[in-house]
Order: sequence, then C-alpha cells, then structure tokens
Amino acid sequence: VWYKDLSPEEVKQKKIRNEGEQLEMLKTSVFDKFLNNDFIAARTSSYDDIKNKIDNIILERETGVSICAFDEVGDTTGVIYEKKTEEVLERNRKEEGGKLKHGLKLEDGKLALGPVHNLPIFYLALPKRLIQQGIQAMDPSFQGKSENDINLFDYFTSTIDQQIKRLKLERHLNPDLKARLEHFEEILARIRNKEKR
Repeated sequence: VWYKDLSPEEVKQKKIRNEGEQLEMLKTSVFDKFLNNDFIAARTSSYDDIKNKIDNIILERETGVSICAFDEVGDTTGVIYEKKTEEVLERNRKEEGGKLKHGLKLEDGKLALGPVHNLPIFYLALPKRLIQQGIQAMDPSFQGKSENDINLFDYFTSTIDQQIKRLKLERHLNPDLKARLEHFEEILARIRNKEKR
C-alpha cells in the first residue's frame, strides 16, 4: 500500500491533498449546511468507500432511514467521467442500487451501524479548479451560507435531479430503490422552495 510507511497524520494530510478527498469534504459540508435540520449528511466508512464505492450518505432524522448515497467524480468531461457515470447508472439499474456494510440507522434516537441495501447512488462531479474555489469561498460557520455555498448546492441538486429523471425512465428498478428515489426527489423540491423564500 502506498502509505504503509507513513504515520496516521501523514496519511490524513496526503489524502486531504487528493482531489477526490477534497470533493468529498466539500460536498459533505455543503449538504450538511442545507440539510442539517431534517437530515444527516455523513461520509461512509473506509471499507464502504473502497469496497462498495460509496463516499457519502444522506440519513433522514425523522425516519432513521438512509435515503441515498453519493460517489464522486473528479472530472466533468472525458473518458473517465463517461465511464464513471455509466457505472453508477448500471449499479442503480442492474445491482439494485448501492449497499453498505457499515451503514447508518437511527434507533431510539441514536445512530447505529448496520447493513443498508437498495440505496440510489448519485454521482457528483466538479473540476479541480472549482473544488478549490468552493473550499476557499465556503462560509466557515455552520449556519452561514455564502453565495458560493448556495450556487454549489444548486449545482449538486440540479445534477441529482437530472439523474433522478434519467433513472425514472427505467422500467424495472428495484421497488425499495424507486421509493427512496421518489422520496429524495420530493425532499430536494421542498428544500429548493424553502431556500427561494
């Protein structure tokens, strides 16, 4: 492994310099700012990030149910982007969505770990330049939302909305995945309307 001779702190610092890691931190922060009243935006375990290719999940506080999952893409064009986006669509269609070994649930008001299946997976892409710009322009307070934060949330949710529309064209989606998909679509519409007021 490339980091076997490094201390845990050195591994952490190397990962933070990684473009994918930066996008993960950025999107987690953005979703947390906009969804924090009703949802928990969380990063997945290292196991699920590597083995199941899922970076983040959104957990609904009221029901305790994981609503969806994210996988990030560094580039917004090119062969790698096309391959990754097709892989994510196929996982939703053929593999019946994402699965987590160490997924999150709410039990008696407390977070608990356990397996989760049939999560709609969405891919989020942002060029390196915009990832760095987003990190630099982010309002550091938990409640504050910079104009850049708002624009990023709009961009991410528009991207997700397009993927939802694409997935809804599929005839044979897993029923649990489809229910989560439609529920998340309603959530995003509600949040967007609230932000516009």
